[in-house]
Amino acid sequence: GLQGLLDNREGAGAWEAAAVERVMMLALECVRPTVLLRPGLQEVAKRLEAFRDAKPRQKSSAAPMASSSTAEDFELESWLSCPLSLCVMDDPVVAEDGFTYERRYIETHLRTRAVSPMTNLPMGSMLMANRTMRSMIAERYSNR
Repeated sequence: GLQGLLDNREGAGAWEAAAVERVMMLALECVRPTVLLRPGLQEVAKRLEAFRDAKPRQKSSAAPMASSSTAEDFELESWLSCPLSLCVMDDPVVAEDGFTYERRYIETHLRTRAVSPMTNLPMGSMLMANRTMRSMIAERYSNR
């Protein structure tokens, strides 16, 4: 099973935070709303085997801070990303379903389907610029 695939070394169960984050991010990829964007079973198995075979990093006093920053970055990136493209948005818009999308991706979606990509409920094509999100993205990336 999964536990045997990942937890087969001495000290099994004593995972570093960074390794847990990588497995968590893979799990999040597996439950994406768009089925076509999910990794296949063979890819998942290959990536899990790579996690298992990776040598553990040396522990340092800076590790918890770094992993916390990585987790915070991942959470922030997910809030700034379009649920259709999974990329940080350039032109965020709010659709009638209340979700924010990258304009070109939601427009493409609505040309072929009159339903929300998030809820699968009927939805019109009215879009409103999400200036707050655009400001957050601009602020985030101007500081880098």
